[in-house]
Amino acid sequence: MNGEKLRALFSSLSDKNPDKLRIPRLKLIKRKDYEKNHLDIASDVIDIEMKGYNKKITRSKYLPTVSLNANYNNVHTTSHLGD
Repeated sequence: MNGEKLRALFSSLSDKNPDKLRIPRLKLIKRKDYEKNHLDIASDVIDIEMKGYNKKITRSKYLPTVSLNANYNNVHTTSHLGD
């Protein structure tokens, strides 16, 4: 495409003057900042923690249980008849 075709195409898409547009300056963010602020990564970390808790809960269902029941009866009888 030549310059005139590009200008015509741009003017059909925008009302801005292409000669006065400034190209934005983009900066890369640091990896630590990205990992700290990215919602998908935070969601995945929480999901991993929850799966770990669910694993422990499921495992505890199959552990043996111990039950202890005790009963103590003390019956003291005194007979007042014919002693």
